[in-house]
Amino acid sequence: MEQETEKTNERTGYLDALRAVSICAVILVHLSATGYQIAPEGSAARAICWCYDLLSRFAVPVFVMISGAIFLNTERTVTFKTLLRRHIPRLLLTFLLWSMGFALLQSAGEQPLFSAAYWLSVLRKTVTGHYHMWYLYMIMGLYLAAPFLRPLAANEKLLKQFILISFLLGSVPQLLYLIPAAGAVVREVVEKADISFFAGYAGYFCLGYYLHSAQISKRSVAALAALAAVLMTAMAVLGVQAGLTEPLLQEKMPHIFVYSAAVFLTFKEYAGRIRRSAALHKLIEKLAFCSLGMYLVHPAVNFILRAFGLYALTFPPLLCIPFCGVLVFVISFAIAALMKKCPLLKRLV
Repeated sequence: MEQETEKTNERTGYLDALRAVSICAVILVHLSATGYQIAPEGSAARAICWCYDLLSRFAVPVFVMISGAIFLNTERTVTFKTLLRRHIPRLLLTFLLWSMGFALLQSAGEQPLFSAAYWLSVLRKTVTGHYHMWYLYMIMGLYLAAPFLRPLAANEKLLKQFILISFLLGSVPQLLYLIPAAGAVVREVVEKADISFFAGYAGYFCLGYYLHSAQISKRSVAALAALAAVLMTAMAVLGVQAGLTEPLLQEKMPHIFVYSAAVFLTFKEYAGRIRRSAALHKLIEKLAFCSLGMYLVHPAVNFILRAFGLYALTFPPLLCIPFCGVLVFVISFAIAALMKKCPLLKRLV
């Protein structure tokens, strides 16, 4: 999502297309999650919102994979010096200013305006960030880890082993929540094993580079896409029957891993082969260029639309969620594109 791209003559169009579709999926995640939380328990509307949420869960993994495809590229020079002088300061400033903006607005509705409690609330919320700002914390951590992961990426055998271990260990804690018999004891053992380095998003970061650089046959891509379709259908059915359980929505679950990899490879295989007009090609590039700004601003757009009574459950969610998604997408894109034209703001979106 952060707007670092490969050199112009190496630019790969499918990464731009992935950015565009992934920011759309992020918007759908947040719209459907809101509907899921407020819909009556056991209702069809709640189940529909949950299924939209599930099917949009490739968004963050794919964004992380795009960053991995770029920052682990062995033909690039990525050092702590470049990270600390260029990438991290920009992301940190972006985080602080946007987080402060959301904190000022949120605190105004919770504390007496300009009181000591108000400013303490602003400070706390600025540091912790609005609910969607966690992504910037996470991606800054991965950027700092990139110099350590790059030698790993240069060794294909070790890279594949790391990816496999990451997703095996990452899925274990999530799977245990689906098995009551596993109990608190087993979960405590997993937590004490301190597998966070393997169980975090580093696996997706490395997977993005591997899938980007590897030569994978059409048959393998088709087989992975078919497996992802079967798994996601099964999880949707299981989720509805099991009471829309939260662990099935976690990005570190095996079905989300397969699904995200399938989306990435499908775009790699086919997005560049679709005949596009110059106008469409330019639009996709513009959407990719504005994806960070769209990510940052879309919760505010959601809030404003909901204040006017428009949200996931305004009318039946099967149609309302995509309708609201398109509306939020267009408005967020317009705002981000305008901010990109402002010299003082363009580096913050």
